[in-house]
Amino acid sequence: GDALHGYDASVPKGKYTLKLFLRHDTRALLDKMKALEITVDFALAKELAAPVYATLGAALTGGAKFTGGLSLKGARTVLHVAPPTDKAPGAKHGDMLVGVLQLHEHKQEVPLLCRVPQAEADEEEAKDKEDKSDDLLMEEALRDAQVKRLKEMRD
Repeated sequence: GDALHGYDASVPKGKYTLKLFLRHDTRALLDKMKALEITVDFALAKELAAPVYATLGAALTGGAKFTGGLSLKGARTVLHVAPPTDKAPGAKHGDMLVGVLQLHEHKQEVPLLCRVPQAEADEEEAKDKEDKSDDLLMEEALRDAQVKRLKEMRD
């Protein structure tokens, strides 16, 4: 196909490499495409619940959840949605979870987007990296690559 249209494809579970071949007369335009993002959508095995709060303070501190209320027709109600409490299988930092917020006994749905936050362990690793010298980081990265390669050879 071409890059102008979306295509649906069903593939069995496994690892895949996606390659995109582009052609254009202007080299500068092709160079800009190196940072091209690709969207891959897939359904999760189970739904993820995201807690909803009436105030930003409650959302930040994990306070009392929004239990519902009445609004006049045409009135706006501000709600704050926290990230899902469960982790999406296979989701990594920066991935976008796309879903719906179901309101009023499932009669109305509002689109909901949530970026997967950085894991707490990743934040600690980032702090450790700041404290280490470049030479030490290079040695550790080399060691990790060697261990990974040895594991691959063994399998």
